[in-house]
Amino acid sequence: MKNFYLMLLTSSLAINCAGYIASEISKPIKDSEMHKVESKDITQYYHTLGNKNNPPLVFIHGILAFTEVYRDLLKELAEEYYVIGIDLRGHGRTTIGEQPFSYRLIAEDIINVTDEIGIEQFYAVGHSAGGFVVLSIGKYFPEKLVKGVSIASLYHHDGIDFKRNGHDYLTYTGFMDNLNGRNSLTLDLFDRAHKKLGEEEKFNHTKNLMMEIGKVLYPSFTSSDLTSIENPMLVIVAGNDNRIKPSHTMQMSEYLPHSELVIIPDATHFNIVRSKKYLGTVTEHIFQFLNITLD
Repeated sequence: MKNFYLMLLTSSLAINCAGYIASEISKPIKDSEMHKVESKDITQYYHTLGNKNNPPLVFIHGILAFTEVYRDLLKELAEEYYVIGIDLRGHGRTTIGEQPFSYRLIAEDIINVTDEIGIEQFYAVGHSAGGFVVLSIGKYFPEKLVKGVSIASLYHHDGIDFKRNGHDYLTYTGFMDNLNGRNSLTLDLFDRAHKKLGEEEKFNHTKNLMMEIGKVLYPSFTSSDLTSIENPMLVIVAGNDNRIKPSHTMQMSEYLPHSELVIIPDATHFNIVRSKKYLGTVTEHIFQFLNITLD
């Protein structure tokens, strides 16, 4: 009975913690502006921070998340760059659209926003799935990308550590297999956060769509795809990543012809972009990389 009450208490604390974090990450980003762009099939929302006279830097979030989740990192990046944080299809406030999902389509969405703003070339930083979007921009729109930064990311679904990630919404066959009866604090957190944004119904639709498309949701570049990307790339590895295998992320850097590798030894998949313990180090490496010329 004692163990039962302890389990109940632990579960209650986790739920309350998720509710608090959901409230925090869904708040507006101080000193930012939110805008929207109408495209052929979606309405895209994006945030801007920093001085417009600084070089433009596009930030791309990970799966389930949205721009506000990364507020602290964006504020630091905005000290030297004009930051454009874009909510991807079906995430945050951006609508889902009707076109079949592909990472080329997501890359086109990013270009749609930068073209609308009047930005011909930009730097790009992405976390997790957002890092793969950066690679996709390098592959499909290399003339638009000056340099890219991939944080705790991957190039192929073989890099996902299904055994260790502890999140049952990612499976070998794709995103979940049943939305009912699942047990994931991360998923619960983003469910709550989207509800606070007023996007609960849309986000439920997004999850159903991701479930339907199966493994198409996951990145699937080959080594040849990576060697064809000529844009300089900074690859930042979370040394204690519990979502993406660090060895896979390091291998990605080996295939990219103009890359630089940085390993943050104790960082996990999420705290590498959320914890103040690592933000300063990550930002310092990004600034250094974007401000140098690689051979």
